[in-house]
Amino acid sequence: MTSTVSEDVHFTGATSWRAASTWRDQWNWYRLGDTVKGATQACARFPKTIACAYERKATNGSRVDVATLVRLVEQRNQADIPSSKSIVVHMRLGDGIRGPDCWERADDCFSYYEPQVGRLLYTLPRQYYARVLPHMPPAADGYDVVLVGAIGHNTRSILPDTRIVPGVTPSKAAAVVRQETEWSEIYVQKVKGFFEAREYTTRVRKERDPDTDFTFLARAHTFVQGGGGYSGLVARLVSASGMRVLRGAHICDPRTWHVCAGKAPAA
Repeated sequence: MTSTVSEDVHFTGATSWRAASTWRDQWNWYRLGDTVKGATQACARFPKTIACAYERKATNGSRVDVATLVRLVEQRNQADIPSSKSIVVHMRLGDGIRGPDCWERADDCFSYYEPQVGRLLYTLPRQYYARVLPHMPPAADGYDVVLVGAIGHNTRSILPDTRIVPGVTPSKAAAVVRQETEWSEIYVQKVKGFFEAREYTTRVRKERDPDTDFTFLARAHTFVQGGGGYSGLVARLVSASGMRVLRGAHICDPRTWHVCAGKAPAA
């Protein structure tokens, strides 16, 4: 079937803070999750994308039209999809990390408050993955782990457009991007080491353009959900496709697990 969205652009990895800046300049305002929720519009700026195609085809009004998203993902002519034996782990990187050791310290992970749920995390600490691990298919059965995340992603803080934040210079913004990139790279290596220590062959997938990454995630046979609404949207598509989503006390800040553990789906 012919794809209705473009695959012309391929971003090949934010391996330094300069690359993270390039990523921010090109794609940081592409907000697929927000478009699906009706909070932003994509076609004017990103016409050949899943978000724009969704705007034109969605039929559920203010509700997320999961069926349309599933069709758009399935229609993409994309060879890069996970194998049936790959456990795909999504990590919210970039501005989801606010300190040097989010892996061991939840205080170094960015958190936000969700009414009637509690305080949630974007990037998730080690204890989250420790809760998910017993539910993962075993490495002994031939399963491997693929880590997916955008190191240069930043839509939360002062960085997306320094022109609209008084007193924030490009050099200051670049310094923050550099720091968040370094913290993200450290975090990714710790996640990788965690799964490797459990005998999973683990690789870090290079970043591509957002639609290619989204398609890869949504086509997972086993998906470990990360923090944030984007990862939650992926989880809905994976479930709608009849595949498996794993999550623990979902994205809960350890300080409020007693509040939100009962609200979130168990693994």
